[in-house]
Amino acid sequence: EHLMDVYAAADVVVVPSRFENLPNIAVEAQCCGRPVVAFATGGLPECVSDGSTGYLAPPFDTSQLAAGIARIIDDPTHRQMLG
Repeated sequence: EHLMDVYAAADVVVVPSRFENLPNIAVEAQCCGRPVVAFATGGLPECVSDGSTGYLAPPFDTSQLAAGIARIIDDPTHRQMLG
C-alpha cells in the first residue's frame, strides 16, 4: 500500500535507464495509473505504449526525454489520458 501511495503522489514516472530488461517500476507505475517517460531501450518499448501509456524518447536523446516529461507535466488533460 505504501508503494501505491508513492506512485499516487507522482505526476509522471521517469525511467532514464540506458538498458533495462523489463523494469518493474514502469509496470508498477502504469498499474497505479501513472504515465511513464523513458528511453526506447531494452524491454521498455514492450511495456510502455508510446502515446498511450507514456512517452518513449529515442535512445539516449536527453532533450527528447526532457520534452516528454515537460509535456506530461504541463498538460494535465494529456497526463490524465496517459495514466
